[in-house]
Amino acid sequence: MCAFNDAIDFSKDMIELGVATLGRLVEIQFADLTTFLEQQSDAMHEVADVRDVAGLLALQREYRGAFWKQRGTALVATRDVLQDAAQSTAKSWTRWMSDGDSTATLSSATPVPKKIERSPPASERVPAARAAVALPEQSGKLPGKKRASRPKKRSGRNALDPTTPPQPSN
Repeated sequence: MCAFNDAIDFSKDMIELGVATLGRLVEIQFADLTTFLEQQSDAMHEVADVRDVAGLLALQREYRGAFWKQRGTALVATRDVLQDAAQSTAKSWTRWMSDGDSTATLSSATPVPKKIERSPPASERVPAARAAVALPEQSGKLPGKKRASRPKKRSGRNALDPTTPPQPSN
């Protein structure tokens, strides 16, 4: 029963860790979105003061630099949270596996994998009677269909008008 309780404790730890990690990730994303909206608002107010192309390009360069700096900060914070979660998971797993009862129970309960049997390729599954019949794609002709002839090209001024006769080409 001790292994069962250890497994339940491990599961509770993993659920609590997942909830805490997701909470921190949502906080990071919310702060990132808030900063993004503030940057957008500031940029919109500054666009009204721009009088020439050079000023617009400078404003765009400044906005782009601030945008990517904030994205980088958010990504680093997200990476740190995920690394902490991975390390906490590894510690909990190691602690759970190091318990004497859990290891014996876990190793004895692990099923032996079955040998994977592969089915034969499709060419071997086709019955011999069907294999002897040539498919239309192999013969190059499709049954029951004839190739339509192409209409002759018209040239000249009224090439699109079907009522005028074709003009001889020079």
